[in-house]
Amino acid sequence: MEITNNIIKKGLDGFAIKIIALGLMTMDHMHQFFSLNGIPIWFNCLGRLSFVILGIMFFYLRNNRKRMMIVYLMFSFAFFPFFNFSFKTAFYYDYQWMMIFSMPLMLLYNEKKGHGLKYLFYIYYPAHIFLFFFISGFIKWN
Repeated sequence: MEITNNIIKKGLDGFAIKIIALGLMTMDHMHQFFSLNGIPIWFNCLGRLSFVILGIMFFYLRNNRKRMMIVYLMFSFAFFPFFNFSFKTAFYYDYQWMMIFSMPLMLLYNEKKGHGLKYLFYIYYPAHIFLFFFISGFIKWN
């Protein structure tokens, strides 16, 4: 409980946010390579083109966190299946609206740089793509 309170008080620095994003990106890629082996579709709910647009909006709103969160809420709810709602639709097909659950992480960002492990991300990205490609090929042929 003390660790949780400490994170809420101090927030998350840029490095912690990047590590979380790295994990979510990995889940997205796991679905791309292993969807036929049972990896659920919700693994790929992050890392899409819409997030580039959202990133641009965040750049212009970077000095106003309240407006940034309002835009993020509107962006998230734009994906909710209001007109064709069913639990199956909302959680298996039109699940992009669930990105709203990342809002607490964004609110915890404390605007500090954090650890400077720049090359971790340059090495990790191609390494995990190669690893998933190799494993999915191995599973497919066995």
